[in-house]
Amino acid sequence: MEKLSFKKSIYLITYSIILLVVLFNFNVVVTGFNTLLGILSPFFIGLTIAFIVNLPLKKIEPLLSNKLKMNHKRVISIILSFSLIALFFGSILFFLIPQVMQSMATLSSQFDSYILNFDKLVMDMATTFNIPLDFWNELLVEFNSFISDFINVLLSLFPHLFDATIGFANGAVNVFLGFVLSFYLLSSKEILIKDSNRLLTCILPQSKYDYFQHVCSLSNKIFSSFISGQLLEAFILGALCTLGLLILQIEYAVLIGVIIGFCSLIPIFGAIFGTIPCFFILFVISPQQSFMFLIFIFVLQQIEGDFIYPKVVGNSIGLSGLWVMLSMIVGSSLLGVLGLIVGIPTFAVFYALLHEWVDKTLKLKNKKQSQ
Repeated sequence: MEKLSFKKSIYLITYSIILLVVLFNFNVVVTGFNTLLGILSPFFIGLTIAFIVNLPLKKIEPLLSNKLKMNHKRVISIILSFSLIALFFGSILFFLIPQVMQSMATLSSQFDSYILNFDKLVMDMATTFNIPLDFWNELLVEFNSFISDFINVLLSLFPHLFDATIGFANGAVNVFLGFVLSFYLLSSKEILIKDSNRLLTCILPQSKYDYFQHVCSLSNKIFSSFISGQLLEAFILGALCTLGLLILQIEYAVLIGVIIGFCSLIPIFGAIFGTIPCFFILFVISPQQSFMFLIFIFVLQQIEGDFIYPKVVGNSIGLSGLWVMLSMIVGSSLLGVLGLIVGIPTFAVFYALLHEWVDKTLKLKNKKQSQ
């Protein structure tokens, strides 16, 4: 018993020293961590690509003939999976980018006329309801200033997206290495898993090894369900939004559908974030259309929440809105856009493991109390 207490004391002293070193050299630790992430970025990119490509790979490989050698079958499956993903996203971009760019150009060129028509509408309302014109004029100036700034910020996002594309091109070497690594990871994933399991069996006790396997299985399940489900759900929602707005003859239906679909990649709050800018754009063009859009989005979100999201994504996240926001903030602050994407399922894994630990601990306590 004394030996166990001494061992715990050593662990406690060691952890305390490490914590103090980290706290007193926090900037150095963060700099070192960022440097390490930069060095390992090709590996993380490759791992992410491999994980995504593995989703269709698991469906395609069993469909191929068993007469093929296993290594040939795997290579063909990888090539088909990459081609399928490239064809899917390429087709979407091929059809959507011209429509979106045309809508943005039209919105930019006709914005002044939209503002004049909106001013005339406000003046007519002021005359009809006998509201003092001074009040309306002051309110109108402030509102027009806000809308102008808002539209300018929205339009300025496209050059920034172009800059981001250039920045992505500058990191083409890491991306290329990531694709090469993903190919090797997918082609030899069984061997890598087997070798990793053998190594871990030698290092870890059986109980720790079993728990590690459980964590890996849970992580794979949550990440697979989240990524595939979220992409499919965003595509369905964007397509339904575009189709509905075209039927209602609301302007810039394709642009708004793209914004809603893209923002829907963010669980729970994504569609709300996308609705706000779209409403302001339509409100300047036509207040009637903007309120029709709000009603339509409200109905669509009810359909999404009750039917689409439970069927497509299900309970893969298992987080409330508060934890989703927290995971997004922490993830984006640590890893930027990549952290925003992987932060939610990562937090969901930790949350599920914590939930299991709490349940197990409570059961043990209740069992001891009953004895």
